[in-house]
Amino acid sequence: MKDIHIKPALLHVLQNMSDTPFTVAQLTQKYLKHPESQHTAKKSARQYVYRKMLRLMEHGQMKKLSDNNRWPRYQLTSIFISTVVDRPANKEEFKMAEVIQHPSSALRPHELILKEKLSQYRSDMLCALGESEEYSALCNDHPDLRESAQNLYNEARERGATLLGKIKALENMLSQHAG
Repeated sequence: MKDIHIKPALLHVLQNMSDTPFTVAQLTQKYLKHPESQHTAKKSARQYVYRKMLRLMEHGQMKKLSDNNRWPRYQLTSIFISTVVDRPANKEEFKMAEVIQHPSSALRPHELILKEKLSQYRSDMLCALGESEEYSALCNDHPDLRESAQNLYNEARERGATLLGKIKALENMLSQHAG
């Protein structure tokens, strides 16, 4: 796997945003404001940032969160954080840090990616279960809403069942590779 070459200004911005979700526009804006940014045009900066985001996602270092009919949000994963953010770095080292290397095979990056997916699916499943419970409670409290809420309830239950299947598949894969 190839290394990901990232300019120090973007790397610094990513390190500062490691704990919060962000959009492409937010990351681009912060990158353009960075004093060491080599881009001045918004369009070229956005293209550069987006290309690097795609590479980070390919390597499992960034994930796309659900967009809910809004601009998609992204978040750095534990792989990025353990590779870049958690390592001690002084200012001189940072200025030279233009390469993020993919974690070595000893870290089993596929397991980290599977764990990230598992965590996301569990969160989504809890959301779907809460949604179906709320539809059920609304139908009990307001019987006149039963007809309009029934389809929504069914969709939430189906989504929860699908997510449960995905969770079981990931847990099986993780347990198979753990030993």
